[in-house]
Amino acid sequence: MNTSSPLLIIAFNQEEMQALSELAKAIGYLDAQMVSGSISEAVKIMNARQTPPEYIIIDIGSRAKDVLLDLDEFAMHCEPTVQVIVIGSVNDIHFYRELKQRGIV
Repeated sequence: MNTSSPLLIIAFNQEEMQALSELAKAIGYLDAQMVSGSISEAVKIMNARQTPPEYIIIDIGSRAKDVLLDLDEFAMHCEPTVQVIVIGSVNDIHFYRELKQRGIV
């Protein structure tokens, strides 16, 4: 795990980590930092880094509204220049708008 990688990937589900690792390699980030677990664990990882990542990919799986508070908490620990991408299986326009309001793509 490279704590200086420009890409940080967070998944709430360990099963998704393999696919996300392959995604990182496919887009050219062979040394992406991978975190599995809760937002509080991801915050600890963020605080331990020497430099902030340029990009963060968060896989929320099928979580929707209950994840918004977690994402708000996580955002308090992100630098304004960090690009955050949230992926998951939720297909809800209201939820999408909530993410966009938070600056998440």
